[in-house]
Amino acid sequence: MVRLDAAVATLPAPEAFLAMHRRCEAIQSCLIDGASASLRDLIAAGSGSARSGRDDAREAAVHCYRAICAVIEGAGDKPLGTTALAEMHAILDPCRDAGTGSLEQFALDLERCLDGGRDMADVVRVGLAQGRLEALQPFPGANGRLGRLLVPALAGRLKIPGALALGLSPFLSRRRADYVDRVRGLQSAASWQPWVAFFLEGVAQSATDSADAVRRFAAMREQHRAAVAANLGHAVGRGLRVLDCLFEQPDVTVADLMGITGTTYAAANQLASRFAALGILEESTGQRRNRLFRYGPYLRLFDSVAPPEPGMDTAAPRAAPTTIDQAALPSGPAPKPRANRNAERPRAKQPSARPEPPRPRRTMKYISDDLL
Repeated sequence: MVRLDAAVATLPAPEAFLAMHRRCEAIQSCLIDGASASLRDLIAAGSGSARSGRDDAREAAVHCYRAICAVIEGAGDKPLGTTALAEMHAILDPCRDAGTGSLEQFALDLERCLDGGRDMADVVRVGLAQGRLEALQPFPGANGRLGRLLVPALAGRLKIPGALALGLSPFLSRRRADYVDRVRGLQSAASWQPWVAFFLEGVAQSATDSADAVRRFAAMREQHRAAVAANLGHAVGRGLRVLDCLFEQPDVTVADLMGITGTTYAAANQLASRFAALGILEESTGQRRNRLFRYGPYLRLFDSVAPPEPGMDTAAPRAAPTTIDQAALPSGPAPKPRANRNAERPRAKQPSARPEPPRPRRTMKYISDDLL
């Protein structure tokens, strides 16, 4: 966690990385619950360019992302009371009433996990608090998502380094079977030690993965800034301004570039083409008008961090399918090569319809045999 905190501190503008990191956390958290949305769907929904029609998975990811941002912004010394928990649930699942029956008692239990056990490490206390949320099940609808998004908020409450860039959902998605088994076993006292051990493993792996993502993000940012500075000539200032905006808005049109740079349509269109030639922007529509440009390398950087979806076959790849009908093959041993040559020999000795005259080479062979 300290290394993650140091990696984030080296970024000139960490807000863009943290925003994209939280989007990935929201997508993976919803994926654990069976709602599959993509990073591009979430970005399009945030920019207002989402496709029409109701998409429950996309809406769940949008709600989860908004809840994560609200929790992170509100994390501090103030306890997580009944009102705060109800507001978080209202963002996550606006169509379902959380109820207030057990919220007050649950909030007290949650604070008791954080404030009690001063002799334990802070991250262990966060693990106990999340396990308490999983065990009590105060919200029937979005209980798991609420527990997962509360982890960075609770870690921030205890001043744990790197809390703002911590997200457990990718790890829990990869280990979904173990995660479900640990949660189901939290009803017994003997299962809490395995849960805490599993939670600590997830924190360590998630912090390591996030620190690696920070370093890749910083390297890509510097590489693209250097490319813009070396190739755009007098338009370097506008190009760097566009590049900074792409980290917050990876999908742009020529009209968006006009607003960012304050230039004409022709100048913005030329700038988009130069960015595309540098491999920074990618045209995603294939049209001549109303084109949409996407910051592809940036999106793929975070897509590569995301783990495979639950239920996806991650075993070793099978052998490639063959076009030979296996049932038609003989079950006995394969024929020997000599038998194949004998079968072809009669065809090779068949006389032609019109005999050829003897060749000089063959005649010379007979002469040489007679001389010998």
